[in-house]
Amino acid sequence: MFDTWTINDNTKDWTKPSIDFIALDETGALVCIELKRRIAGRKPVWAALAQVTRRALLMSRSYSPTNLRQAHDLCRSGNHGRSASTAEASLEDAIEDFFGARVMPPANPRPPIRRVLAMTGHGPALPGIVSAFNSAPLDRTLTELGQIYATGSDHGGREIRRLSEMLGDLDSEAIKRP
Repeated sequence: MFDTWTINDNTKDWTKPSIDFIALDETGALVCIELKRRIAGRKPVWAALAQVTRRALLMSRSYSPTNLRQAHDLCRSGNHGRSASTAEASLEDAIEDFFGARVMPPANPRPPIRRVLAMTGHGPALPGIVSAFNSAPLDRTLTELGQIYATGSDHGGREIRRLSEMLGDLDSEAIKRP
């Protein structure tokens, strides 16, 4: 969960924005991964892109090397219904073991975050929407979407609205675009 970098627990606390997975790529860049089932319609695609982008911004704003280590340790602890890891590896050792080289996570505050939206299937509109989302200025895209999808409290409109509200103090470098 952001801003605490703790793990959601449906028996205790599920009140903060969160992402399904946090990863590092081979360059040491942070990756925000959101999982979905099939996304077939235009509005659900836009909403999912807004959701993963907002989560990446929240992740960047609350990032610190200490928070990343804490999240790593929590995942390896055996808490939250996960099996405890048998090896006691530091974050750096686990990264080196995985990549076969010493890859360092970002040391700077508010690093750029890559976004990944993973799904089991999608409709024909997805490639065009992703292309438009990644190429047009984000503020203009969200303004147009806010007008098109201003439909009240539905999930899609809510995600677009939440991301739009963050634009006031958006650091455009916080999102790695293709």
